[in-house]
Amino acid sequence: MPAFPLLYLNRGGALAAAVICVALAVSLWREGELYGLIFAVVISWFVFSLAIEVWAAIDTRVGLWIVGLLSQTGLAIFLSLKRLVTRW
Repeated sequence: MPAFPLLYLNRGGALAAAVICVALAVSLWREGELYGLIFAVVISWFVFSLAIEVWAAIDTRVGLWIVGLLSQTGLAIFLSLKRLVTRW
């Protein structure tokens, strides 16, 4: 088995963006700002992105892994902006 996925998963890099997204989503959910259709979209976006990212890291598809990571980053940016707008 190639060394790339094992080294990447051992460093915890696969979970960094996911942990940040979960923390932001839980924060918004506790404040009552994440509900209904937006909640369903965020959960779907998160599961889809994490599945792509982990599957690509295990299967050593670097291009697909980058797509998953960018999708997780986009979700984190969306949640951060939503948090800023609701607090403003």
